Amino acid sequence: NNNNNNMDTAATDASLVQECRDLILASTVHACQDHSQRVRYYACENLCNVVKVIPALAIRHFFILFEILRSLYADVSVEVRRGAELLDRKMKEIVVHAMNSGTLTAAACMPVFARFVYIRHKPTKRLTLTWLQELTEKLIGSPILEYL
Repeated sequence: NNNNNNMDTAATDASLVQECRDLILASTVHACQDHSQRVRYYACENLCNVVKVIPALAIRHFFILFEILRSLYADVSVEVRRGAELLDRKMKEIVVHAMNSGTLTAAACMPVFARFVYIRHKPTKRLTLTWLQELTEKLIGSPILEYL
């Protein structure tokens, strides 16, 4: 009976940890949309640290993070755009690793790229094309080529 309590506690702890991770990510993503460029810059820097420490969040929330990255990439502030470039590099590294290890498939990511590759907004198009180029160059077996 004591063993069952320990297992219940462990399951509750794991659920709580996941919920805390999601809350950290949600609050950081929210701050990336703040009206203050200083807040957006620090939120971008924080988001980079969060995905560096918890790369599984970058994979699980890829669509949301790519959307935020897209808005930061086109920010009016040069500092925010520089922060977005750091986040962009870290996200690419994580996604390439996840795809090469089988944790994430190219097919799962293609809808986001297909959505933005034909947009006329230059920063969005540039970001999307750099992602496609990075994935084409670094993925084992070049699975992206099937979709291009």
